[in-house]
Amino acid sequence: MEYLLAVIVGLVGLLYYSNTKRKSAEALNENLETKEKIQEIDKQAILDLTGLLFEEKKRQDANSELKEKLDDKPSQEELEEFFNKS
Repeated sequence: MEYLLAVIVGLVGLLYYSNTKRKSAEALNENLETKEKIQEIDKQAILDLTGLLFEEKKRQDANSELKEKLDDKPSQEELEEFFNKS
């Protein structure tokens, strides 16, 4: 009778141990999948931000070029030449 009780306790302990290990492995696998998804989202966010920064730099360059062209006044000779063409 004592042997039977020891075997039952051993089997219950083994079952508990294997269930705990299985749940732990499943949790680690789920964490890994979640981490990969988060890294993919972060990668896309960085690419989007880089594109926005690039477009902002292009806009600033275009604005500065436009401002230079607007500030550049034609000389008297250029005005006379322009009006004399017609």
